[in-house]
Amino acid sequence: MMVLLRYISMQHDPIITLLLSHILPKVVSENFELVNITDEPMEGSPVIHLHLEEHNRPPEDFPDAIPNGFYEASIVGDFPMRDKAVMLHLKRRRWKDSSGKSIPSRSYQLAADGTRLSCEFADFLKEYP
Repeated sequence: MMVLLRYISMQHDPIITLLLSHILPKVVSENFELVNITDEPMEGSPVIHLHLEEHNRPPEDFPDAIPNGFYEASIVGDFPMRDKAVMLHLKRRRWKDSSGKSIPSRSYQLAADGTRLSCEFADFLKEYP
């Protein structure tokens, strides 16, 4: 596996932010930050892996929440790019309150029901059998 890019700060680079807002599903580009890209040159079906972490913004109901690491990444297939499959590795944040008690994390519709595909990609595939 080849590392293409590591630790891109979307907040500090408006060009990358704009590009990713056109490439990624809206819910992902608005709530996650790209931290790594890897390229897996597999024979017949190469794959681009985009690794994203949820922004460090406390849930609305808990403005004083403290970040407490990440859940295991959810892997979701998205639209292919340049004849390569695209896999989004999405890590949502864990949160705790000031006493150390876990609090609920945000819930996102990252994949279409019953699939491991982004909602937009699943909708596209339904339209074109």
